[in-house]
Amino acid sequence: MQIASILITGANRGIGYELVRQLAAANPSPDFIYAGCRNPDGADKLKELAQKHPNVKILKIAIGDESSYQTAVQQVSQDIGDRGLNVLFNNAGILTNRKFHEVTAEEMRKDYEVDTIGPLMLTKAFYPLLKKAADSSQVKGLSCTRAAVLNMTSGLGLINSNTSGGFYPYRPAKIALNMITKSMSIDFKSDGIMAVIIDPGWVSTDMGGKNASATPSQCVDGILSVMAKLGEEENGKVKKWNGQTMEY
Repeated sequence: MQIASILITGANRGIGYELVRQLAAANPSPDFIYAGCRNPDGADKLKELAQKHPNVKILKIAIGDESSYQTAVQQVSQDIGDRGLNVLFNNAGILTNRKFHEVTAEEMRKDYEVDTIGPLMLTKAFYPLLKKAADSSQVKGLSCTRAAVLNMTSGLGLINSNTSGGFYPYRPAKIALNMITKSMSIDFKSDGIMAVIIDPGWVSTDMGGKNASATPSQCVDGILSVMAKLGEEENGKVKKWNGQTMEY
């Protein structure tokens, strides 16, 4: 998988950090790996990685703060110019677990703001750079090598997988993101930009907890393998980290 540039949000920990780490260690490694996080000053592990790998560049991207999106776009544009951005990986998110009798309207709004509106607006901000990458690429058809938006979902956001209820703020926010990604896959296709939903499974991160079935390293190994194989047939679909195609 030849990716010249990729931007990953929520890159200071968990799956996002592991994506940056493995991509930086890859051979070949992307020319530009943009690691977006809310508080770069406190992202010590990311800063260590950036010191070791000059192609890792840390960006301040606070999901929900659209002013930070435009600043990030300007920084990326200065680096890559007309080459454009090949992959935008909307990984950042929050998980609020509330049962029916506990959930509040504010909790519903907060998860929707971060998990649904945030990725949509960030993609809108970076769309011109994604289109530049698609237009300048010699690759035909859809692929991560050309231009792609990858939106991180969750098994909790798949209707057919809901057997336990609960998670009232989180489940609907991810379901809405899935629908947004499906629309993107249709709207972006004529411009050569692919949009795919990624399901990381249950991972032992701060969000997933210690009892999860996969480590971040195992999960990201799988995600990168999936990314390398994405094409026309996968556009708009839910792809699990192990390569399985999931139902909405």
